[in-house]
Amino acid sequence: VDTCFVTDTATTEIYTLSLDDALPVADDLRGTHTVATSVFAPGLDEAGLSGNLALVDDGTATPTLGCAAPTNAGKIDGRIAVIDRGECRFDEKSKFAQDAGAIAVVVINNIPGPPVPMGGDPAVGVTIPVVMVDMETGDAIKEELAS
Repeated sequence: VDTCFVTDTATTEIYTLSLDDALPVADDLRGTHTVATSVFAPGLDEAGLSGNLALVDDGTATPTLGCAAPTNAGKIDGRIAVIDRGECRFDEKSKFAQDAGAIAVVVINNIPGPPVPMGGDPAVGVTIPVVMVDMETGDAIKEELAS
């Protein structure tokens, strides 16, 4: 997955993740996907944000949880970090990604169903947008990133 676009539709306050139709990605990733936002990071505007996606690897036994500084910071720098939900706080994993140079974070829900709003402490200092996608979309993103 080379590019994604995250935006706020402004009038309905529904956020979407759009994957460029011109990209060679699986059909289930094309189009828009609803996302949830966080209380600890800045919101998005109508202009949105676009960039390449990169799966976080923190070098632990569960590397995609992002509960430690990424060991693949070179891949994260200047990209939208993709991180699995679980084990540590959303603000902590987002701050690790931000410190590695990520321009935004997409958290993948670890339970079926819609994405959920993410809690956290604004004092942690996350200054990049952070959104969550549902598990099915996230698994498809990870599959594409692995191919």
